[in-house]
Amino acid sequence: MTQRRKRRREHYAVVGVVPQVHDLLGLPGGAVKCRTAVVSGGDVLRYVKAPGRRHGVRLTTTADKQQVHGHWLPAQVVLETSRVRFVVDVDLVAHASTAQHERDLQRWQQAVAAGDVRSLAQPATWWRLYLIDATDRVVHGTALTQRYTLQVTRVVVLPLSQRPGRRGQAAVVCNVPVVPKDLLRAALNAVQLHGVLRRGKRRSDVGVLQVGNGVPTPPRRTERTAHTRELLARVRDVHQAAPHGSKLQTVMQHFGYEKRKAQVLVRESQLAHQWGAAHERSKQSRNKHKKGGKT
Repeated sequence: MTQRRKRRREHYAVVGVVPQVHDLLGLPGGAVKCRTAVVSGGDVLRYVKAPGRRHGVRLTTTADKQQVHGHWLPAQVVLETSRVRFVVDVDLVAHASTAQHERDLQRWQQAVAAGDVRSLAQPATWWRLYLIDATDRVVHGTALTQRYTLQVTRVVVLPLSQRPGRRGQAAVVCNVPVVPKDLLRAALNAVQLHGVLRRGKRRSDVGVLQVGNGVPTPPRRTERTAHTRELLARVRDVHQAAPHGSKLQTVMQHFGYEKRKAQVLVRESQLAHQWGAAHERSKQSRNKHKKGGKT
């Protein structure tokens, strides 16, 4: 009986992040371009009495200088794997499984039949903050319940982009496994935010959200630098001169590298200058695959 093959987790590299900007209506100055931040916690904002306002209340922060964390949503994130490119839309949307929807429907019917509609009320677990684009001013906020969850709303599969020095791919020619949970995790890591919510400086503002630059920036891809033969030769000399049992530690201390980096250098040095265990394994592999090697 063959053993079940395990799925290898794909590595997703972030190559682009585009937070969506839309018009917010109902403000005194008319429609304003805003981007939205979804933060967790039901006690982020509150309503207080404001006699001068139209409805007699206004929205403000619960406390000054409170730490908040969440994501810039909705957003579009571009991810690349070793074979294809994904364009992923993520947002906080009302979502429930079929079983959960049936349980909620039954609970609503029982509450209506008993005349106890107040029992259907749920506390806020999310706040969607509306910030004027390119600023840190929060001008509005909306409370959302646990019925809303972070989900992938759209996925587009594209071929890999053409890069100088690499062979491009003009079409998607392979079976592409689409794993929404992995795509969601990678996209949310790219649009996450950690900041401080302060009281608004203007009377019309809800608050001020300070999160560094205020716009998520994807991590840059670092190009792999080729190690020179002189460096690999010095690695060989240091490794061979070190006492047995502390060779790798000596290489780490001499060059100031971490363990993983030192291991990569030692292996490349063994292959480039034909010494050590990596060189012996490469010789055995070459001899094994030579024509006429089988007797």
